[in-house]
Amino acid sequence: MADKTETLSDRVQAARKFAGLTQKQLADRVEISQTAVHKLECGRSRSSRRTVSIALTCGVDPIWLDTGRGEMSLGGPGGDPRL
Repeated sequence: MADKTETLSDRVQAARKFAGLTQKQLADRVEISQTAVHKLECGRSRSSRRTVSIALTCGVDPIWLDTGRGEMSLGGPGGDPRL
């Protein structure tokens, strides 16, 4: 059985949901279009220059978001404790 966060698109969607954000809210916070978020989540875009911003906005590890390695969360349900 495949991991539900195997692809970048799966991880972006999981990170956004983890943060409790809509596509529009995430897009606004990282200064990209909602369409760009949608394309990342549906696999029509395979990368983004904003991956680190997306990760930090959602409170997830940027390395996990980019590669799938390691743990998703930077700090528990509240996200990154440093923010």
